[in-house]
Amino acid sequence: MDEVVKSNPDSVRTLVKRLTTVTLDKTLTYPERQLAFYGITYLSNNNKVQLLLMTAHESLKTKDYDHALNLTKEALEENPLSLEGNKMMADIIRISLKDSTKTSPFTPEDCEYYGNMMFRIMNTIATTGYGSEEYPFAVTMVSDEYIFNGIYLEIETGSQYLLGKSYPCDKFDVKEKSKYFSADEIYFDITRVFEIRRQ
Repeated sequence: MDEVVKSNPDSVRTLVKRLTTVTLDKTLTYPERQLAFYGITYLSNNNKVQLLLMTAHESLKTKDYDHALNLTKEALEENPLSLEGNKMMADIIRISLKDSTKTSPFTPEDCEYYGNMMFRIMNTIATTGYGSEEYPFAVTMVSDEYIFNGIYLEIETGSQYLLGKSYPCDKFDVKEKSKYFSADEIYFDITRVFEIRRQ
């Protein structure tokens, strides 16, 4: 992937733009969506994105929504396909729209956009495997796993284990199954997560 992105950075950026349009470009293939999602992590400062989102979480806890919004916007400017960033933006907009004490700068369509972005990203992750030990789902951040499990698969997980196989892998025990995932365990390939940490 690294060599593909380095050889074709503009092509990857074009794919990212196509995947983040308001109306989904339905001509995008899943390999192209995967290249956009994983490829953008080679063209952005991912540690900066994680730090911004971590700080935004803290601001949300103290109800400093304006600060959380600005940090999340900055994170998404760096990586528009951050699953956590899109989820946080949807959450902030939802809070803003429910606040009856002031007029929100957002519309329900804004919230819908970031919600749609979350599902586009999760749909892309879902095409990378089956969640089995042999064919794990591939993610770029640890937070992807929790959002994917809870929102996309609607499962509740228990203990998490790091497995040192031929590649780094996270394994979760599944405490509560769903119609979308019925196995006892779920696996994620976190190779890219480790590569980013080493940057």
